[in-house]
Amino acid sequence: MAETEDPGLRGRGDGRHRLLPALALVAALLTGLGVAVRLPAVAGLLGTSLQPPPPTLSQSSAGPGPQAADDGGRSIVTRMTRAVRTHDEAAFLSVAAPGSASVRDRLRRVYTGLDTLPLASFALTVDPGRRSETVAGAQGARTLPVLVTYRLQGWDDAPLAVPMLLVVAPAHGGWVVVDDRTTTDSGTDQRLEPWLFADVYLTRTAHVLVVGDRDHAAQTRRLARTLETLTADVRRVWPERTWNGKVVVYAMTSTTFVRSWYGRSAAGDSGNGDRAAFVAKVVTLPSGGAGGGAVRMVVTPYLLERPKSGSIDVLRHEMTHVATARLGSGVPTWLVEGAAEYTGFARRAGDGALDATTTFGRHGLTAAEVTSTASGSWRPTLLGRPQFYNGSEAAVDEHYNSAFITCLYIADRYGESALRRVYEESARTNETTALSQVLHTTRGRLVTAVGAYASTVRNRLVFR
Repeated sequence: MAETEDPGLRGRGDGRHRLLPALALVAALLTGLGVAVRLPAVAGLLGTSLQPPPPTLSQSSAGPGPQAADDGGRSIVTRMTRAVRTHDEAAFLSVAAPGSASVRDRLRRVYTGLDTLPLASFALTVDPGRRSETVAGAQGARTLPVLVTYRLQGWDDAPLAVPMLLVVAPAHGGWVVVDDRTTTDSGTDQRLEPWLFADVYLTRTAHVLVVGDRDHAAQTRRLARTLETLTADVRRVWPERTWNGKVVVYAMTSTTFVRSWYGRSAAGDSGNGDRAAFVAKVVTLPSGGAGGGAVRMVVTPYLLERPKSGSIDVLRHEMTHVATARLGSGVPTWLVEGAAEYTGFARRAGDGALDATTTFGRHGLTAAEVTSTASGSWRPTLLGRPQFYNGSEAAVDEHYNSAFITCLYIADRYGESALRRVYEESARTNETTALSQVLHTTRGRLVTAVGAYASTVRNRLVFR
C-alpha cells in the first residue's frame, strides 16, 4: 500500500525569548566596561533550539555556552559533508572522540554505506525541527539532531531527508562526536535507511536499483532481475511520463531495519511469527522541504527467497504505487489500490490484449462474492481512507476486490488509457469530475455497471 511519511517535529520551547532580555542587559554592562561582546545565536545548532544552562562570564562546570555548541555542531556537520562529497573517509572519522574505537566504527559504517551509493547530491545539516538536549553523565555533552539530505544520481527525481541522532561533547578546544544513537535510540519511530547498517550491497539493472546486504548478494541480484522484468508490465499501463520508469528497492535483512519499516512480525521476532502479512510496501519519504521526496519500495526478507507466483503479482502492485506516486494525494483509495491490483494481476493474450476473464479468475473472490456474483446481486463497495483498510480480513479482501473489479471494468470497457486518465483527473480535481469527464458516467451508474460486469465475467470463467 502506498503511504507518505511526514516527520514529526517537536515544538520549540519559548525559553529563548525570556533569555534575550537578560543577555542584552549583560551585553550592555560589559560594553559599558569596554569589553567586546558577541551575543550567542538565538537558535541552537543551525536553527535547532538549544536550551543549555544560561551563559556566564566564565565557563562553569555546566559546560560550554550555546555559542560554543552552535559553532561546534556547525563545524562537525560541515566537515562530515565535505568528507562524503570528496570520498575522504579519514576526514569523516576525524569528528569522532579521540580514542573511541566504538564511535569510529559506527561512523565508518555510515560513511561506507553512503560512499556505496551513487550520490548526485549530499548534505548533512542540523535538524531545525528537533531540540538538542543535555546528555546526563557526560561533561558538556549534548544531542545533535541532524538531517542527511541526498539524491541518487540517475534514480531519484527528488531528494530525501533522513534524520540521524549524534551526541557531541567539547574536547581539546573543539567539539567531537561521542555517540551515534540513530539505530539504537529506543524512543525513535523513524524508518531506518540501509546505509546506516554494515555491509551494504548494491546491484542494478536498467530500471531497478536494489540496496541489500553483502551476505545475501546472490538473492539481491536475483530479486533485481525479477523486478526488471516486471517494470515492463508496469510501464505498459503507466508510461514514463508519470514517473521516471525506475525503482529503488530496499532489501535489507537486518532485524532492526525490517522492524523499523514493518513492525515485529515481519522481522521474525520470537513469538511473533516469521512472515509478514505483507511482503512489500512503497513510501514517499520526506524531502526536508516543501513537497514529497524520493519514492522507495521496501521488501521483507521473504522476497529474497525464490519468488512465488503470488509475490510476483504483489510486486507489480507495489511497483504501480511507485509509478503513480507523483500523480498526487487526492486520488480516492479505491482507485489507488484498484489500479495497482489491476496492473499487478493483468493477464494478456499473445497479441498483448487484455484477457479480462483470466485476469478476473487469477485474482479470485471471497465466498460471499462467489454467491452474490452468481445471483447478480453483487455491487462494488468503493471506499476511501481509512474505511478501505478497516474491518476483518475478509472485509478488507472484499474492499480490494471491489476496487480491482471496478478498475478491470474500466480498462476492459474503456481501455487502459482511460483508467490512467481517470486516475490523473481524480488527482487534479476529484472523483466525481473524473468519472464525468473521462467516462461520462456517475458513481451510481458505475457501481451498477460494474456489478453486472462481474457476474458476466464470472459466468464466462465458470462455464466456458
